[in-house]
Amino acid sequence: MLRSGLCLIPVLVLILLQSGISAADSDKRGAIGVRISTMGFGGEIALPLSSEISARLGVDIFNYKSSTEIDGINYDIDAALAWLPLLFDYNPGRGAFRLTAGLIVSMNNVKLESSSDEAIEIGGHTYTPEEFGMLVADIDCRAVAPYLGIGILKHIPSDGKVSIAFDIGAMFQNYKLTLTHEGGNIPPLIEEQFMADLYAESETVVNDMNRKFGVYPVLKIGISFGI
Repeated sequence: MLRSGLCLIPVLVLILLQSGISAADSDKRGAIGVRISTMGFGGEIALPLSSEISARLGVDIFNYKSSTEIDGINYDIDAALAWLPLLFDYNPGRGAFRLTAGLIVSMNNVKLESSSDEAIEIGGHTYTPEEFGMLVADIDCRAVAPYLGIGILKHIPSDGKVSIAFDIGAMFQNYKLTLTHEGGNIPPLIEEQFMADLYAESETVVNDMNRKFGVYPVLKIGISFGI
């Protein structure tokens, strides 16, 4: 996922540079800002495209560790998240209200691990810790996710100095994963059954993730400085 995201960075930079040329031609100033949100901590640069439309390119970073239960199995989540949003704001009538749409490049590293001292059910059959060892899944998500939202106040200060802005929106994501196991000793007689159960459990886990996080809520507050 990191490689896919990195390949798209030059495209985003070119788009924003073109936005900057348009802004320079119209003799309007842009802004740089910092923000905190449900996507973590980040910063961005904003440039005007017209009197009512502006473009923003940012970066958000978020490290997350937690645990969750899926299909009766406890998993530890270790996530190193990084996003590159390319967003376009529309201020109808040049007012404080904004409509926002754009794309978010994901460069995330998310891992699930499950180890247990007791027997657990995997895909409809029960296995002991000595058999399955530890369950592991590396999660892959869509490289580019669409974003839609609304906002209050502007990311480019009207007076050219400082502004505070609020955003509410959603990123539409899709996840894939393959569940494997590390360690353990599966008896040869049930190895084929175990692999089929592991695949079935993978489908259960990914369906749960898409149900819970397929529409990722985004709440932001940021402060911007005119440039």
